[in-house]
Amino acid sequence: MNSIEKSIHILNYLSHSERSVGITELSSKLSFPKSTIHRILTTLSKYSLVNQEKETRKYKLGLKVLEYSNSFYNFFDFRQVAKPILKDVCRETKLTTFLTTWYNGKGICIDSITPSFNANTHLFVEIGKEMPFNCAAAAKVLLAYQQPKEIKSIIN
Repeated sequence: MNSIEKSIHILNYLSHSERSVGITELSSKLSFPKSTIHRILTTLSKYSLVNQEKETRKYKLGLKVLEYSNSFYNFFDFRQVAKPILKDVCRETKLTTFLTTWYNGKGICIDSITPSFNANTHLFVEIGKEMPFNCAAAAKVLLAYQQPKEIKSIIN
């Protein structure tokens, strides 16, 4: 496995972690030597892809990831087209409304509208995150319209 692949594994691990992560944990979970983890994190940190907390010396995703994320969403012109519809559905149902797309065999939330009276509610799905098939109607709908072969591979 080359350095780019290892870097991607580290970024993926950090993106799924709800807390900052140390080199020892990354080394243990990813089965990479600590020296490799340190070298990659140093490079990722240089480009703001990860950030090291001064107090704990643990790592989390950096602001550059947010910048990339925002650039990615600029390509989704249909989000702007869908926004008024999402707002209407949200207003009429008084429920959080999601815009979801199919990407790499998963339902991914790409936008959402939460009713203003319910703005402090913590959602189980965040923009850019996978919507689980076992509890998200939007993901089930997207799955239903995939090729039978793909449906079987996902369910099994």
